[in-house]
Amino acid sequence: MKRRLILVASIAGVVGMWAGWELQTFFSIDGCLDAGGRWDYQRGLCEGIIPDE
Repeated sequence: MKRRLILVASIAGVVGMWAGWELQTFFSIDGCLDAGGRWDYQRGLCEGIIPDE
């Protein structure tokens, strides 16, 4: 029983980290596009806007 609980918790942790990374990427792209920039998917960078200083 204890092994199953550890396995389920480990899987949930990995899925949670993956989901967090995906959400971070989504919001980065969304913020870039909302600011009028364009997202370079190959490099993973926002282009065409000047960052706030």
